[in-house]
Amino acid sequence: MFSNTERLEYSTGRMEEERIIKLTNKGHAIVVGDIHGNFENLKIIERLFHETNYILLFLGDYIDRGPKQLEVLKSIIEMKTEYSDQVFLLKGNHESNILKPCPHDFDFLVSEKEKSLYELFFEKLPVVAFNNNLVFLHGGIPEIRGKYKIGMLKEKRLEMEIVWNDFNPSLREMFAPNYERDPLGRIKYFSHVAVQKFLKDLGKLGIVRGHQYSLGVANKCIKHVCTLFTAGGKGGYEWYEGIEPCIAIVNLSRGNVCIERLPNERY
Repeated sequence: MFSNTERLEYSTGRMEEERIIKLTNKGHAIVVGDIHGNFENLKIIERLFHETNYILLFLGDYIDRGPKQLEVLKSIIEMKTEYSDQVFLLKGNHESNILKPCPHDFDFLVSEKEKSLYELFFEKLPVVAFNNNLVFLHGGIPEIRGKYKIGMLKEKRLEMEIVWNDFNPSLREMFAPNYERDPLGRIKYFSHVAVQKFLKDLGKLGIVRGHQYSLGVANKCIKHVCTLFTAGGKGGYEWYEGIEPCIAIVNLSRGNVCIERLPNERY
């Protein structure tokens, strides 16, 4: 039997994925939004994964706030280790070391050695996945000058906005500073205008993301942007209990996204 530290060292050593990963254009995928330590929802997702044999893609935010963060991490690491070609883990803002979210209670749950190992594991997580039809990420579109190219999304300088930016469908300009999240304005709101340019430049149909339950976008597809939040219902952070936990079933060949509610005890 491996200890948690040994398992983490082994898994981190095997992580060889690039900062952006190309998914298949065939079959289906289960796409999961923020988990935030809700192990009850994760167990439902695991059962669905084994029943369907679909690809399983997590959009990040595994830690902080919820009561079973370590159980969630142990489970997703085990799934990634056993099904490395079927399970994909993206980085969320809570796994990024560029800007600490609040509350950030994960560090109090682990030893200094475990913390260092988890930070190394998080740093190796990709920030974007894509196929011929869709782009998958945690937060949002980064603001750049010129034309978007898929390869540029691997650049470290864009990570903060990719994992932190929020979608504001009523915003008229392409981007605006989000001072609520960052007083320095480094985090942005992006609009449907920015989405149109991003998708046109990359030749894609839509974006599937997590990160956000504000501005009425959670668990909806609005203007080619589908936002998932999976941490709601029972078993998680008390503030999220009233939010329906949802995932998406994605037809990878057609780019169709169907948002489905998890059968959480709360609903």
